[in-house]
Amino acid sequence: MKFTKLLGAGLLLPSLLLLSACGTLDDISIPYLTSSSASDTRSIPVVAEPVPAEPEITPIITTLEWSPSFSRPIRQLEEVLTEATDQADLNRTISNISHLYDAQLYVLFHDLLDYLPEQARFREVEEQNQWLDMRMTQATSSFHRYDGGDLGVYHAGATFIAVTKDRIEVISRRLDQVAVR
Repeated sequence: MKFTKLLGAGLLLPSLLLLSACGTLDDISIPYLTSSSASDTRSIPVVAEPVPAEPEITPIITTLEWSPSFSRPIRQLEEVLTEATDQADLNRTISNISHLYDAQLYVLFHDLLDYLPEQARFREVEEQNQWLDMRMTQATSSFHRYDGGDLGVYHAGATFIAVTKDRIEVISRRLDQVAVR
């Protein structure tokens, strides 16, 4: 019993001395806790005054004249894919194409969400999460169908692209039904 008290005190004392040598919390580097957020935490009042609710702002996406185009880089990479002969080059290229299609779907999906009421957004997000799981299952299945390896990677990428292109069509049709153009 006395030994554990002495051990605890023996560990506590050097720790306190080490911390006191650091000066302030601003001098200690803690991941995700910057010195400004640490000092902000100390300045929070004990009794917070009620903050008036700000009016809900509807995004005005119809006035934004900016939309990234994925078709040109996809076309260029698809040309590279048809000319590549090395399996590693094929896998890198199909991976880049799949990332571009995924980014295109991501942008379309967020555009769709911007037009939907809150309740419909929840349903769309839930459906999208289920679809993402299904896409991963199908790509993984294609990978295993070819016993993994380089050929499996290529076919998993091809499946990923095909399923994503189908989903882009679905989301595009939904967006056409609700979007103000």
